[in-house]
Formats: sequence, structure tokens, C-alpha cells
Amino acid sequence: IIFNIFELYDKFPFRLKQIKPVAQKADAVIVPEYNRAHILKVWLGLKRTPVVIPNKPFIIQNDINPETLEIVNNLKSKNKKIILYQGWLAADRDITVIADALNILNDDDYLLVLMGKETKPGVIDIIKGKYRNVEVIPFLNPPQHLFVTETAYIGIATYDDSCLNNIFCAPNKIYEYALKRIPILARDIPGLRNTVGLKNTGVCVDTDNTDRIIEGIKVIEEQHSFFAESAFKFQEECNILEKYRSLIESLSN
Repeated sequence: IIFNIFELYDKFPFRLKQIKPVAQKADAVIVPEYNRAHILKVWLGLKRTPVVIPNKPFIIQNDINPETLEIVNNLKSKNKKIILYQGWLAADRDITVIADALNILNDDDYLLVLMGKETKPGVIDIIKGKYRNVEVIPFLNPPQHLFVTETAYIGIATYDDSCLNNIFCAPNKIYEYALKRIPILARDIPGLRNTVGLKNTGVCVDTDNTDRIIEGIKVIEEQHSFFAESAFKFQEECNILEKYRSLIESLSN
């Protein structure tokens, strides 16, 4: 049995209780982040530390469909530097302060693009009220969304610190941004500092502070090519198939 645990579930202790006996019986437990491995070893009473395999998606890019092509052409027609947030628009992924920062910058060169489902009602209206250049993209079935991703100039990755699952986050979007050579503006939390920050795929800042956000955008502007190439190298070096192959071989011996 190979048991893959994608979340920490510290906000859902009943889930931890449910998965504990399964994890203890598994031949190997996989988690997507280093700190999560050690936390779950303790919480689940495991004899061995879980194997860390990053949350990098397997991507097979198909042809662009007419709906997506229309969206992409519309974005390109704006002739602006796109700052993209892709993912749920949720309470624990607040980007309203980023909208505030862009409003302070007062730079017409930027377009804030939101791509994903609104799970916190009204958040899109709040963002639009804070920054005038906002475009909302409906949910696109993966991997169609990656055609929108590649139009971006900067990608956003942010989670609040309301739970350990967020603090030690392991988002697949950082690999999607990196695949398309998109530098990342990330929140300064361990899960992102140890990936985005450590591998120079972008900058980690306090995304609750407009001054720090503005500084981060300016740093990316100054070193955009460096961050873009570092990002691509970061995802290229992560060979998911090899990691799974190595794990399976170790269990076979």
C-alpha cells in the first residue's frame, strides 16, 4: 500500500483520525512537503518518516480550444503586464492587499487577472473596488488554464497563516508558473520560502503589507529574466516520475 496524503488536515482532526490507521498499515506514506513529513510522522504515529514527493502536476498540453483562445486573445489585446492569480478566491487566500498595492503603484501597465472559482462571495467585487484594471477569468478545465498562465508577467501565490496546512503549503501552481517561466510573487511563509525563495523563482514578501508588495514587484521587474529562468530550471529539476520509480523499486527490494 502506498498512501499519498496531500493535506495536513490540522483544521479537520476527524480526518486525521480517519486516515491514521490506513497510514500506519501503509508500506509507504507520501507527502508533498518536507515539514509536513515530520509533522505527520508524529501526528499519525508512524514508524518511518513519510517520503517527500513535491506536488508537481503531470502536464500533457492539449490544443487550445475556441473558448480559451478567445480569452487569451482578449488578454493580449489589453497590451499590459499581467499579474495573475490562479486558484480559489477564498478567505485564506486574500489578494485584496495586492490590489491595494497596485492601486498605490498607479501604473497603467499592469492588469490584475483572477482565474478561478470564487468561494468567498463578494471578494471579486472588493478587489475590483480597490483596483481598476481587473479581469476575471472563469474556471477552465485543466490543462486549458495553462494557456492563460503563459500570458502572465508575474504569478501570485499567497495563503494566510491561519493553519499549519497553509504555512507549510505545497501548491501545484508554483510549478505551473515555473513551467511557463513566470516569476512568482509569494507570501513569506515556510512552504513558499523553501521553494520560491530558496530556488529564486520569485520573491517572498509580507502580502499583508502594501509597501512590501510594491518592493517585491519592483525587484521582479528589475530581475525578471533571472527569476524566469530560475523558475523554469526549478521545475525541470523536479522529476516526479523518477521519484515514484525510485520509491516503488525500494519497496520491491
